[in-house]
Formats: sequence, C-alpha cells, structure tokens
Amino acid sequence: MVGIVVGPVLARLGGGTTGGYTLLAGAVLLSSLIFAFTTKDLPAAAKPGKDTSVEKPPVDPQQRRDFWWGFAGRAALFLAYSMISGYTLYMLEDYVGLSDHDAEAKLAAVTAVLGISTIIVMPISGVLADRSGRLKPFVIASSLIFVPGFAAMLVSPTFGGLLAGNALCGIAFGSYMAVDQALMTRILPSMDDAGRDLGVLNIAAAGPQVAAPFVASLIISALGGYRSLFATGIVLAVLGALAIKPIRSVR
Repeated sequence: MVGIVVGPVLARLGGGTTGGYTLLAGAVLLSSLIFAFTTKDLPAAAKPGKDTSVEKPPVDPQQRRDFWWGFAGRAALFLAYSMISGYTLYMLEDYVGLSDHDAEAKLAAVTAVLGISTIIVMPISGVLADRSGRLKPFVIASSLIFVPGFAAMLVSPTFGGLLAGNALCGIAFGSYMAVDQALMTRILPSMDDAGRDLGVLNIAAAGPQVAAPFVASLIISALGGYRSLFATGIVLAVLGALAIKPIRSVR
C-alpha cells in the first residue's frame, strides 16, 4: 500500500524512464537488504512425523462449498480493483482528457488518495471486526463500497471524479483487506492441508491481478471505453459481495 503512494513519486524523481526505473530498482534492493539484515529467522521446531495409519476425518461438504464461495468472492473483487487501478494513467489521459504531462503530474495525487485512504481504514476496520466478532458483514460491506467508488468515476469523467472514486475504492479495499484474510483462514476445508488451501486462495488474489490488464483492454476496446470498464467493476463488486453471503461456517 505504501508502494502505491511512493512508486509514482520515485518515478517522477527519476526524471525519465531510465532514471525512474533505476530509482525503483534501487528501492527494491535497499528494502530487501534492510529486511534480510534486520529480520530474525528462527528455525521452526521439528514436528513429529504424521501417523499415516490414522485416516483423516472426511471434509464437511458445506466447508468445502464455503471455501469455493470465498475463492469466487475474492477473485471477483481483485479483478474489479486491479482492472481499474491499473488503468489510472490512461483514464486521466483518455477519459478525463488531460495532456500526457498533466496526467503524469495528477497520477501521483490519485494514487496517493487511494493508498492513504487504504492505509487509514485497514486498522479501523480490523478493530471493529474484532470487537463485533463478525466477519461476513464487513467483507460484504467492503465489497459494496466499491460500487459508489466506480459509479463516481462512471458519471463524472473529471479529475475530481477520479479522486472521489479512488478515495472510496481505497476505503473499500482497506476495509476488505483487513477482514478478508481472517475470513479465508476460517473457511479452510481441513487444517491438515491449510498451507495448500491458502495457496489456492492466493491464486484468487494473484490470478486476477495478472489477468486484469488483458481483460480491461478487451472491455475498453470492445464494449465502448472506460464507462464499460466502470460498469463491469460495479457488477464484479456486487458479485463479490453476493458470493460471501452463502458462506455458513463463519458469521
């Protein structure tokens, strides 16, 4: 989230493509070295071998259904978010109508609003969810907050519209990220296979981010421009919220 804010600033400080990428590469290298030399890496305690003679209890079919509903909800939300956040620069140029220079200058402001609102809301949402003892309402509400965010960009093709829309999307994404992972860990079919299943759930987040640029380009070129992209984002956000509702193993 901090990278969303800092990245465009570093790119502009570089004074061009080569300088910008050099600064970004230097930031990655520096942060990696800081992590490597300041983080204690304690070896895990050895675990006793599994008793393969004992059969695993069968997985509850409802728990398995909950798992795949959670997968679908996460995939829909990440696809919607990634499609629209990844095209911000082009929206400023082609949708708002700014020149290349002005669009690059405004990009830092838009990404800062998105990143800062996300960072501020994450701990607040997490604390509220912990106190309420409920996760589903927060995930559903977070998903639906994307709707007015995308709608603001849909109805207002202006710099202000993009700012307002990204502020709402940042609130939605921050709230979502604070509670979604907790929800996902509680719908795993079996704790014996928790690592594998969490990896599968990670595909629901990483896969849409990879596919988003391609899917967004198809929507923009084939369905009538950025308004179609925002409308698609609204539909995906609603579907993401609806996918959480059938989950029964978590409140």
